[in-house]
Amino acid sequence: MKNIFQSEATAVLRLTQFRFFLAYRFVMTAATIMQSVIVGWHLYSITHDVLSLGMIGLTEVIPQISVSLFAGHFIDRWNRKKIIVYTTTLLLLGSAILFVYSIPSLHGYQNFGTLPIFITIFLTGLVRGILMPAHTAVLGQLVSREQLTSASTWNSMNWQIAAVSGPAIGGLIYGIFGGTAAYLTVFIFYAFSVVLILQVKNIRPIARRTQNEGIFVSIREGIHYVFKNQILLGAFPSICLQFYLEEQLPFCRFLLRMYLRPVLWVWVCLGHALPLGQ
Repeated sequence: MKNIFQSEATAVLRLTQFRFFLAYRFVMTAATIMQSVIVGWHLYSITHDVLSLGMIGLTEVIPQISVSLFAGHFIDRWNRKKIIVYTTTLLLLGSAILFVYSIPSLHGYQNFGTLPIFITIFLTGLVRGILMPAHTAVLGQLVSREQLTSASTWNSMNWQIAAVSGPAIGGLIYGIFGGTAAYLTVFIFYAFSVVLILQVKNIRPIARRTQNEGIFVSIREGIHYVFKNQILLGAFPSICLQFYLEEQLPFCRFLLRMYLRPVLWVWVCLGHALPLGQ
């Protein structure tokens, strides 16, 4: 085991704070995508409306994209760990609301309709729009500049594994034990992720900006930098595709299951094979 951590590719894993961050990111990502799958199945089971599955995806993705541009401005200036802790705690509270709503004896759907689900998912989208840039930014405070490439690779692979295993766990629990147990699992995952991120102690302080530039000036400079940097501009389409697939995964999977079952089996096999191939 010691020889494994001596190699250059795994040297970054010797950092305790980075291992805690990877564990947090895995549990949080698995819980988030797991919740998306559970919400899709739960929403269809009570409404029997395919269109509502697409609407729930839009309810999350629109605020997430809208707030992410503005979030970067404040993440550059505020304590990033506190931002992550607070926003993950909000995700925890959102999962608690969905869990309570799903308890059959409380008759949540009969009393409130689907409004609690849409409101919670809308707020979840806002929170995730803040979390995404915060996760990327704090990575540079956990490792040295020389280790950043290796850390980014581990972080990306960690996300891929969580993105595959999260829906599998959520779907399995939902199918065997029902929606309430599945939402409880998401709540437990989020609670564990809060505990993990609190274990990340030694974060280097960020360099404070000398200029107190306005938020729109900051956004314009960021967009200008992306379009000037060919590497970032080239990676932008793949980032958008990954983001779209993450948000619309439950809706697409439902359509495949209903109308293209053979294609679904091929898609699942490829989805599990790709992370292994990497």
